[in-house]
Amino acid sequence: MFIYPWDILDEGIDPVLSYLAEDVGVDAIHLATTYHSVKMLLPHNPRRKMLCLDSSGAYFQPEEGFYATTPIKPVMSPWAKGSNPLADIATGCKRHGLGLVSWTLSLHDDLLPSRHPHAAQKNVFGDLVPYNLCPSSPEARAYVVGLAKDLSTNYDLSGVELESAYFGGLGHRYNHEKGPYLNLGPQGEFLFSLCFCENCLRRAKKVGIDIDQLQGAVRKRLEMALSKVDPAGSNPRGVEELLPEIEGLGEFVRMREQAVTSLIQEVKEGISTRLHFLLMGEKWTNGTDNAAIARVCDIFEITCYASSPEAVRTRVEGVAPDLRDLGQLAAILSISHSHAPSAEALEGLVEELAGLGLSKIIFYNYGLVPREGLGWVERAARLFREREFQV
Repeated sequence: MFIYPWDILDEGIDPVLSYLAEDVGVDAIHLATTYHSVKMLLPHNPRRKMLCLDSSGAYFQPEEGFYATTPIKPVMSPWAKGSNPLADIATGCKRHGLGLVSWTLSLHDDLLPSRHPHAAQKNVFGDLVPYNLCPSSPEARAYVVGLAKDLSTNYDLSGVELESAYFGGLGHRYNHEKGPYLNLGPQGEFLFSLCFCENCLRRAKKVGIDIDQLQGAVRKRLEMALSKVDPAGSNPRGVEELLPEIEGLGEFVRMREQAVTSLIQEVKEGISTRLHFLLMGEKWTNGTDNAAIARVCDIFEITCYASSPEAVRTRVEGVAPDLRDLGQLAAILSISHSHAPSAEALEGLVEELAGLGLSKIIFYNYGLVPREGLGWVERAARLFREREFQV
């Protein structure tokens, strides 16, 4: 179960963990230890019904030594200053026999890229991407590795879960986002997601890519697209069709994938607990080689934010060929009203995943769903456990 620290501290550590362990039957919680800015409704929180956090922040006390090789340090959230929520909750998890996975946002951050622009992504037009550090940046990489080491060394964790340990795409929400007022389609969104920061330029030149020619070609394509209301048209073409049309683009994609995979490998080598890799979105904008990452991480997690069993099946089948086996895969099910409008709908999604052979489901998210919805989770979790699977 995904959960935020305020969910636990506002309701009480023992009541929440006891409920999750005994009534829902989860074997572990996935606790946010770093997170981006957010506004959320909290239907069953006894202290507040809405929470707004203006910027990214950490919900633990970082140890300075783990970040000695980088100027990028975790910034404590004002919500957590003067306390160490992770330490208190870790003690509670041990008391209730629950595993504790650190749900860790790594490169997606709406504070650090502006403070460290040399380590942030830049698009082909030279615009800073203020919500993503670049996985090609040595300083950003050292920050992510330090973060994972800090958490796994100082807290009794059953796993470190990396979210956003890859390139950020155009479509990720940022503050009061406007538009787009045009339909870029898969190809346009992919080209806009490409990073041309100084670190990526150096990597590209090192592997022999004519980066000036590539930048010019990508910029020209996007300038043409931006001049039209509907450049993608009614039958948008996929990214695969674009690769052979722009010289050097295929090599650039592979360079991006290597940057991400090697970062995951560095994290894995630096921690003593299990590494969970959380995949949101798709490989082109993320720059992920899913098969290579699956060979490195222990648990490969995918978001199955869908309202039909068919859509869940399609999502799983899309990544299954890249995995060592389906036992490595964990599916994240959204329990929002738009994805699971009834107990029966949620059970249908769980049945589909069980039928596909998945051994683990993680529900998203404890604090965001009303009490009635948590009752549905209890039923669905019971159904999954009856097959000797994990939630």
